[in-house]
Amino acid sequence: MPKENIYGDGYAEYIKSISNFKPLSLEEEKKNFLLYKTTGNEKYRNRIIESNLKYVVKIANQYKKYDIPIIELISEGNEGLFTAIDKFDYEKANVKIISYATHWIRYRIRTAVSEILKRNAEYKESDNKLSKTETEFINYYQTHSLLDEETNKDEEHIRITEQLMVCLDERELKIIKKLFGIGDTEQKSIKEISEEMVLSQERVSQLRDKAILKMQSAALVHNIVPNY
Repeated sequence: MPKENIYGDGYAEYIKSISNFKPLSLEEEKKNFLLYKTTGNEKYRNRIIESNLKYVVKIANQYKKYDIPIIELISEGNEGLFTAIDKFDYEKANVKIISYATHWIRYRIRTAVSEILKRNAEYKESDNKLSKTETEFINYYQTHSLLDEETNKDEEHIRITEQLMVCLDERELKIIKKLFGIGDTEQKSIKEISEEMVLSQERVSQLRDKAILKMQSAALVHNIVPNY
C-alpha cells in the first residue's frame, strides 16, 4: 500500500484534532485519577486520555510496515489506552499511566494487525466474497424484519436477537446494531459506520463478518434460527 494510502486524509485530520493536548505531570495525573474515582466525572478521565493520545500515535506508527491504515491502528491503540486507564491502580503505582498502558496499546494493535492480515488473506483467497452461509444468514435477518417496527417490538423476537448478540464484543455489537438498525439504533451504511468509528470500510466489513460468524454459531448451537 502506498504511503499516502496508509496515512490518508483521516490521519492528518486526527493529528490536527489532538495537536493542542499536552502531557500531564505525574502529580497532575494522580490528581485527575483521584477526582475521577471520587466523583465519577468523565472529564477527569478524558484529561488523562487526551494527554496520552500522541503517545498512541507514536506507537501506531511503529507498525506501518504492515500497510494497514495508521488511523485504524491508532483507533485500536486508543482502545488499549482506555483499558489501561480503567485497570490502572494510581494509588499504588508511582509512575505515569503510559508506563502501564504501553503493554495494552501494543497488545490491541498487534491483535488487530494479526486479525486484519489473516482476514485479508482469507478475502484474497475467496475473492473478497462472503461465504454462502454468511450471506444467507444476513439475508435471513434482513428478510425476517430485524428492521420492521412491529417485529422489533415483539418480546420473543427481541429475546432471540439479544441471545444471538450476547456473544459479540462491544465494537462488534455496535457495528451489527448500526448495520441492521436494531432496536432504537438508526440503520447506517458501512461507509457511515467507518467514518463514525474512525475505521476503514474494509475493517468495518471484517468486523461485521466476524460478528456474523459468531452469531451464526450461536444460532446453530442454540437452534435459534430455522434452516434457510
